[in-house]
Amino acid sequence: AWADVLVDGCAAVGQQRALQLLLMPLTEVSQAVAAGREFDWKTAELALHCVRSVACMPFNPTEPMLEQLLTALPTLPPQPPQLPYTSALLLSAYAEWLDKAISAGKCGNLMPQLLQMLLTALGNTVSAPAAAIAIRDLCDCCGQHMGTPHILEQLMSLYQKTLEAGVATKTAAAAGNGGPGVMGAAQQTATAGAGVAAAASGALHEDDVHCVIQGMVMC
Repeated sequence: AWADVLVDGCAAVGQQRALQLLLMPLTEVSQAVAAGREFDWKTAELALHCVRSVACMPFNPTEPMLEQLLTALPTLPPQPPQLPYTSALLLSAYAEWLDKAISAGKCGNLMPQLLQMLLTALGNTVSAPAAAIAIRDLCDCCGQHMGTPHILEQLMSLYQKTLEAGVATKTAAAAGNGGPGVMGAAQQTATAGAGVAAAASGALHEDDVHCVIQGMVMC
């Protein structure tokens, strides 16, 4: 697989040089935007995929390029949803590194921005599964760093939103399970109304709800 090739290449040229090469497309995209050109989200997403693929490497907890990358993640556009999807998976992959970095005195102020990024990603059906996984892994690996009042407030907001979205999902599913045959006008209206309510509240798949709650328990 191409991910294995990247890991082998990382081991061959050295971790810092490999990171520099993998992050170069992101730097070029940033420079292009600064020059007034359109944001190339596909190039940015591919770069994030590549960096995620080498997360198994034992990077130094004080690696400045990784700190800069995680700092930049919450500033990326939320659309198209494929971008926050990949950003969330990258954050999930580097959750253990982030824990070590915070313990080493780095990245300590990033958690509120990262949690807000994931909270926003939960509101889209494309990016929600990756966001739920990232929340679970962040809570698992970095729970000891989430005891500040602001972060606790974010976690409570996240918990409430997850519960509301889960209820909306079940409501929509129940309204749609009318059995075979021709659906009556009243049932069609109820189903449509439930679907609108679920979309408005950011309905989550049941697996995503369980994933987020599992992470909250780990904190």
